[in-house]
Amino acid sequence: MNPERAPASRSEPASNSLTGRVAIVTGAGSRTSDIGNGRAAAFLLAGCGAKVLLLDAQLDALAKPNEWSPPFSLFLMRQ
Repeated sequence: MNPERAPASRSEPASNSLTGRVAIVTGAGSRTSDIGNGRAAAFLLAGCGAKVLLLDAQLDALAKPNEWSPPFSLFLMRQ
């Protein structure tokens, strides 16, 4: 290990917590009955404490708004 590039000391250990952070997930809806990558990512991020903004071009893809209670926020854009 190069002594000139020693890692910075930390007063606290690294954390997986995303509490207080905001995540933006594009393609959060699913076109099939499967969960889909965007939806899965949204649930994982929320599970780590992030507030999640969901984006999808198709309203039907985010069909069940009651599934998306806080910490999720829906934002639907029409083209």
